[in-house]
Amino acid sequence: MSSVTINPMKTKLIQKPWFWGIAFVLPLWLFISFHNDLFGHWHKFWPVSLTMFFGAFMAGATSEGGGAFAFPVFTLILKISPYVARDFSWMIQSVGMTCASLVLVMRKHPLFKAGLFSPLIGSFISTSFGYFLANQFTPPTIKIFFVSLWLAFLFAYILILKKPQTNSTHQDLALIQWPLILTGLVGGIFSGLVGSGLDLFTFSVLVLYYKRDIKEATATSVILMALNSLMSITGLWLFKGFSTQSLWMWWAAIPVVAFMAPFGAWFVEKGQPRWVFALLAMSIIVQFFAAFILLKLNSIHYLMSACVIAISFSFFIALSRRKS
Repeated sequence: MSSVTINPMKTKLIQKPWFWGIAFVLPLWLFISFHNDLFGHWHKFWPVSLTMFFGAFMAGATSEGGGAFAFPVFTLILKISPYVARDFSWMIQSVGMTCASLVLVMRKHPLFKAGLFSPLIGSFISTSFGYFLANQFTPPTIKIFFVSLWLAFLFAYILILKKPQTNSTHQDLALIQWPLILTGLVGGIFSGLVGSGLDLFTFSVLVLYYKRDIKEATATSVILMALNSLMSITGLWLFKGFSTQSLWMWWAAIPVVAFMAPFGAWFVEKGQPRWVFALLAMSIIVQFFAAFILLKLNSIHYLMSACVIAISFSFFIALSRRKS
């Protein structure tokens, strides 16, 4: 029998962080843009492109989805509706984090398979519930909930960085892990509310509870959020459709995220992620205090923020105290 010969040059090419953007995303984006004469509208949406330049890199390099970086900028500074920002988060993550995921897969980056399969089951059930739940809250409430949740996660990330890291030489567990299915249920609700959150909780559970390596957990959470975003925009397209504003924002950001998210994923493999923590921490702290300065809040908002931080931080502390 004749064996199939794999060209080493071709293999190296598809592993490059810029390959998928140049080979597939950019040509398709240019064709659609020229065919529909879309370039005349770009000047209206350049802040979106600029925001996602940084957000997409953070999405590929950390457990923070691109929408998590963009959501507070859009809602607090650009005054975009949180519902539009949420839909945009799914739409843009379906491009950027998918490209980043392809880089990770092609480079055979270590992954925790149960960390993909089990949370995805939970999120499949709960994301739509979070989506409809968001309609029951006012925009300021959703914004405060978002920034409070991420501040609690910052505390958890500090706990993670202080823990000694392993090389993840242990074998994967069974694909069905009930703690991770529950993680997917909770994270899916948050993803339905603000467009991200599943990756945050899964990353935290993988490192603090399952004691996985930070790089492995980050790569797993990137691929998981790509799959969740693809699932979410499919449901959004089938049952509601996309708003005109979110489509324009998506179009403006596509060529940026197709390059920057894979570079972030490449950094996960090649670099030390600790310096990215400084940028991540700064963005979380700034967006938290900006929300309290820019928004008109009442006592209920302050109480809700305190409860979200306390409950989330207690949850992360409990995870970190589990013994291997």
